[in-house]
Order: sequence, then C-alpha cells, then structure tokens
Amino acid sequence: MKKLFTTLAISAIVSLPLTSISTVTHAAAVDGPKVDWNLSMWGKPRGFTKGIEALSEEVSKQTDGNFNIKVHYGSTLSKPKENLDGISLGAFQMAVTCMSYHPAKVPSGTVLDMPFIPFKDMYQQADAHDAVLNHPQILKEFKRWNAVPVMPALLPNYVP
Repeated sequence: MKKLFTTLAISAIVSLPLTSISTVTHAAAVDGPKVDWNLSMWGKPRGFTKGIEALSEEVSKQTDGNFNIKVHYGSTLSKPKENLDGISLGAFQMAVTCMSYHPAKVPSGTVLDMPFIPFKDMYQQADAHDAVLNHPQILKEFKRWNAVPVMPALLPNYVP
C-alpha cells in the first residue's frame, strides 16, 4: 500500500503544471491527506539545488500545503552514495542521486556520464535526459530500489 501511495503521489507531482496560478480563489490541484516527505541532498544550497527547491515550493503551493517536501542538506539523512539505499529502506521518501556515484546501482543511467556528448543546447540535453530517465531499463533499475526518477538536474556548464 505504501509503495502504491508513493507511486501515485509521485505521479501527481510530475503531472502538476509548473506555472503560477492565481491566488484569488483556487482549489488545490491535488486533494488528499496532509503528507510530509523528506528529501536527502548532499552539500549546501546552491545553483544545482534550485530545481529541487522550486519543485518543493510548487508542490506545496499546488496542494494548498497538504503535500510538503523538506530538503535536508549536508548529507544529514544519508551519504551521497547511499541515497538509493535510504529510499529502499524507507528512511526517507526522496533523494537526489548521481548515477556516477554508484554505477552498480543504476548501471544503464551512466550512459549520460559519457564525455563529450554533443548537445547543441540545454533543450536537447533535457530531451536526452528525459528519454533516458523514462526508458524501461532505467525504470526497472530504479524499481529495485523502490524509487522512481522524477526529473534530471541539468548543469549548463556542460553545454556549449
């Protein structure tokens, strides 16, 4: 049941439009019980974490505060190489993972670590990352850890 709820909640989050909505009067985009999730992140808040912070804020806003994602920095919940283990054990509900930190856990995901992939711009890079993260093999590898990839974190310094 917990796994089903997690899958449904992630599906709801992913389907939320990441646009502003009027604050006059609105209904929550997702109606349900109050849920608080913990997200494991290594390091301090920085440019790389802006997407996660925006996701956390937007999910809370779209659900009228019924679904909250608290970002825990500085490896307080888990070491960077153990984030998938923490999800698998149920220690926390979300984490930022870097597939090159633990290539044996999601081996197919390391295709994105190949050097000199000739992305012409950030849009092409985003499309490639989305295609890889939605590939059945990647989803199968994440499923072993009771995890679902939600979104990539793109680093602009790797694109010409």
